[in-house]
Amino acid sequence: MVYGASSICALRGSSAEMSCRYTHPSNLTVQNAFWCEYVSGTVQPVLQSKNLMGRVGAKCELETKRCSLRITNLRRSDGSRYHCRVTTNVDVHKWLGAEGTILSVTDLKVELVGAATEGNDVRLVCKTSCYLSSSPTYSWKKNGEPLEKEPTKNNELLLHPVSREDGGRYSCAVKGHEDLSSAEVELDVRYPPKNTRVLGAPPAEIPEGGSVTLSCSSDANPPVQNYTWFKENVTSPVAAGQNFTIISITFSDKGSYHCQARNDVGVQNSAAVSLQPRGRACVSCSVVIPEGGSVTLSCSSDANPPVQNYTWFKENVTSPVAAGQNYTITNFTSAQVGLYSCQTRNEVGVQNSTAVLLIFKGTSTDGIGSGFFCFFFSFFFLAPAITAPFPVVV
Repeated sequence: MVYGASSICALRGSSAEMSCRYTHPSNLTVQNAFWCEYVSGTVQPVLQSKNLMGRVGAKCELETKRCSLRITNLRRSDGSRYHCRVTTNVDVHKWLGAEGTILSVTDLKVELVGAATEGNDVRLVCKTSCYLSSSPTYSWKKNGEPLEKEPTKNNELLLHPVSREDGGRYSCAVKGHEDLSSAEVELDVRYPPKNTRVLGAPPAEIPEGGSVTLSCSSDANPPVQNYTWFKENVTSPVAAGQNFTIISITFSDKGSYHCQARNDVGVQNSAAVSLQPRGRACVSCSVVIPEGGSVTLSCSSDANPPVQNYTWFKENVTSPVAAGQNYTITNFTSAQVGLYSCQTRNEVGVQNSTAVLLIFKGTSTDGIGSGFFCFFFSFFFLAPAITAPFPVVV
């Protein structure tokens, strides 16, 4: 008894074919030849197997002394040793090809080789529990779609080096049997923080005493475990956590800030953002100045296009007393007591500020004005628009 193959390895769901040929003494007549399984000392014809019913085809040609066996839609339970059995006209002369053909049924399985960290080399291996008899070539899918470029070597898919874009669900199949693909395996690529940034630019100027919150965002796998905030020229962190809030900002908070994102793979710093606290504005104040002292008044205005001319006026004086954004009085005397205001002008229009009262030390405000007091307010610059000036004396 000679078999076409001593062993066959086939995919679950595919088909397997086996063959044998036999010879016998010329004085004997072969009455029957068939395929069987020899299980626990018992001969079980395959055509009578309930497990193989509807999936098996077997035939033996007495003239050519050849037998063939075909099993379709293979199951794992079909794995067994199959034999050819021959009977003759003499009852004691029966043969069972003892060697038989061993059928192994396998699934495909994707196995990852190498640490799936960005920059490393990763291999995806399409594995079987036995060596497929058909010497196949393999195809690969990612997220259910065929890979256009397959840097494969035998049954391997090479990712050299792996990147976060390679992350996804992978499966493999034998070409020609794409319907019998492996189960999908998730490739989860680890990478350090990327695109770390501070969300939402802070206002160009923040009023002193106001509050500001900065938020840090980063793309990382595994997710960022630690966010840390730093201020320029300060060695130690100023805060920890994804959000950084300054409740009552002061001039000491002025400077550039950045966040740092960290996970198990690496670390990345964001670009810096600048915080610019702005002093409080004096809208209607009385300022006491000693004889011979000095004072500087500054005019601020929000306008688009920017203010082209700043002019200073004193109450009951027709002509301007000064021009420019700042007005400084040195060697202050009683003659300079009074109300001062600034006027701002651009191409769109003109506007005057409220007045500031300058008082000579020891001088009563009687006869100059009553009800003047000093209060403060905070403001932001508006977004660009075509606007007339809105001046404030500070």
